[in-house]
Amino acid sequence: MRAAWWWIDRWQKSTAFKDMTLEEQGAYRNLLDELWLRDGVLPNDERILARVCGDATAWPRVRVAVMAHFEEVPGGWGHPTQLTVMKQARHLRGVRGIAGKAGADARWQTDGKRDGKTMAKVWPKT
Repeated sequence: MRAAWWWIDRWQKSTAFKDMTLEEQGAYRNLLDELWLRDGVLPNDERILARVCGDATAWPRVRVAVMAHFEEVPGGWGHPTQLTVMKQARHLRGVRGIAGKAGADARWQTDGKRDGKTMAKVWPKT
């Protein structure tokens, strides 16, 4: 998934926002972005985490504060809120995909068939 849902009000009310420095917040948000690219799990590898946080030289300073908001999961590190949001996004994508296909089938009267001939029935000739 290459896009992430982000709620500004939820972020600004979170302990991550309230308790972390700007530097820590930036590293935290970069790790959250990476979770979306890695299907919800960051590897348990300090070199990768340091690089992904956005500033490997800052990682030793920010690590404790940032990683306090993550939890160990099989295969590495996850984030409970991000996992919930990712599941919601996948569900909605599936529901909207089904609705979109049904709408296209209704519009083009294809009943799921893609033979290219049915468009001629409804598309006006010019």
